[in-house]
Amino acid sequence: MITQFLTQIFENKLILTEILLFITITISSLYIFKKANFYYKLSGHKGLKYFAITFLYLAISGILNFTQTILEYIINKLNLIVTTKITILLQILEFTYDYTIIIAILLLTYSLVWKDLEKNKIKYKTIILQLIAIIIALINLRFKFILHSVTLILLIYGIIISYANHITNKTQNKKSSFSQLYFISLILIFIIYLSNFLIGFFPILKLYGKFIIILVFLIFLYGAINPQIKSNQNKKLIQN
Repeated sequence: MITQFLTQIFENKLILTEILLFITITISSLYIFKKANFYYKLSGHKGLKYFAITFLYLAISGILNFTQTILEYIINKLNLIVTTKITILLQILEFTYDYTIIIAILLLTYSLVWKDLEKNKIKYKTIILQLIAIIIALINLRFKFILHSVTLILLIYGIIISYANHITNKTQNKKSSFSQLYFISLILIFIIYLSNFLIGFFPILKLYGKFIIILVFLIFLYGAINPQIKSNQNKKLIQN
């Protein structure tokens, strides 16, 4: 029975894609988290701190999404009776996944505007962001469009802010690899969530959408391990 089940998994293109997606997201995100955290410790740049934490949450979201997908696949293939306990487990996984996604994007956005918020001396900023993420994740259990809508709006806002920062640096003749990296990262993350958004409306695009997400995370990973980024460029990377 187990052999037959494993055979069905490897014959299922969508499940194979989910496995590849899980491996790519987890490895890429954890590597980027490690590298960004290294630069944060080197520079003390708080923007890098929240940028790093963003990818830690993205790694966790990849694990949660894969766990939920495999669990649902097992239930369907083995015709298991969906008990109350299984339903609660699936809802907990969905809520936790939604939470990690929204907190990742909130922290990414916050990493762009943290200086302005600190000037206003707003207390408990990260706790407020956590509460916002929890509320949105709870609402999304009932209204499925909320998560994708909020995520895309935040990313569009982040792209605008990042582009403005990049143009400001360019106008002032400041060579900031960090601002370029930020802008490119936001564009790529926007492509990821736009793909997820479209998959929700057009399930037929699910397989192609997953491949787009895999490609984007591979681009992230390539950018993180690019040998051209040497230690003597660290100072340039963290300029803002």
